Amino acid sequence: MQFDQGEHKVRPYRKELTLRPTKRSSPGRKIIIGVALIYPLLLLAVSFATLFFPQREGPLALAEVFAPYLFLPLVILLPLVFLRGALALRLALIACALVFVGRFLPIMSPSTPQADPKATQVQVMSWNLYKDSVPHDVLRQILSTKPADVVAFEEAEVEWLANDETIGKVYPYRMRYHLGAVRGLALLSAYPILDFMSVDTGAAARDELPYTWAVLDVGGGRRLLVVVAHPFSPERSDASQRGCWLSVCYDTAQRDEQIAQIRAAVDPILRPDETQAVSPISTQLRPGDPLILVGDFNVTDREPAYQDLSAGLTDAFRRVGQGFGHTWQPSLPVLHQGLHLLRIDYMFSSPNVTPLAMWADCTPRGSDHCSTHGKFELK
Repeated sequence: MQFDQGEHKVRPYRKELTLRPTKRSSPGRKIIIGVALIYPLLLLAVSFATLFFPQREGPLALAEVFAPYLFLPLVILLPLVFLRGALALRLALIACALVFVGRFLPIMSPSTPQADPKATQVQVMSWNLYKDSVPHDVLRQILSTKPADVVAFEEAEVEWLANDETIGKVYPYRMRYHLGAVRGLALLSAYPILDFMSVDTGAAARDELPYTWAVLDVGGGRRLLVVVAHPFSPERSDASQRGCWLSVCYDTAQRDEQIAQIRAAVDPILRPDETQAVSPISTQLRPGDPLILVGDFNVTDREPAYQDLSAGLTDAFRRVGQGFGHTWQPSLPVLHQGLHLLRIDYMFSSPNVTPLAMWADCTPRGSDHCSTHGKFELK
């Protein structure tokens, strides 16, 4: 039997490789990722705009006030980073995380200044009583324990303290509305008051001034100027009047003007002028005397007005505080007491006053503000 080898050739075995097509993101997935990208990209744009082009009014100014909380919705987007084709979303979220860490991490003071036992030390307390909403018996109990050498109040009607014998023994020197202080502001002191603001009781400007002050004799021939301030809150003004493209505008003009008033009062003390021997505030003071400025300033440290307010001063919380330092919460029933959102209550000191400690007491007592406490050393 013969085989025809020409017709039946043996072919070598050859394995053919087949390339499987790469899976592509479905149109629905692309749409989801694209929509999810809008918010982090918008947030980054707003963050850089407010950082390099700070605004004093309008939606960008309001966004800067609540800037840390604008990052919270990003948590909802986290599950989407595991989707195929979500590289751009991952990068955007990483960029947002870096911005948040760089701008809004809580303050961690590296070290606490060592107190000099021979130096004069003063403890100060400041508290916005929220239209006198703290019950008098609660306030009396707190003050009877002498929580500080000097106590400042904002939004207070404390004329009843004038005849309170218990408080009088702890704080024999009291400056209040009928003794020259602007309505709503008060100062209690364990130190003698050498001089204080005197305002004409019939003047309309009495209720418009954003501050009051007193010169204290802290012993050893040392004088201390304590200024209590409370500028107006930012307003929401009509768009037709302010030219804002939103129906409601965020307007800080009146607050910023009052902050400028406060600075005009304290700058002669902070910046000694050789041609000016006496402070315009008080004949008891000389330029360069120690100064402590406290109160509810209705401004966050992310706003341009904070730089105007704090220039040349030491923010005690930034120097010796810990955490976020939030002192205010909205007066809304849906929010529980203790959920404080913003730091708008401050204690500042002149360069010759060293903050040793700064903290807030946020125990619910009827006010929408925490009380702030500071310990200072006069150089």
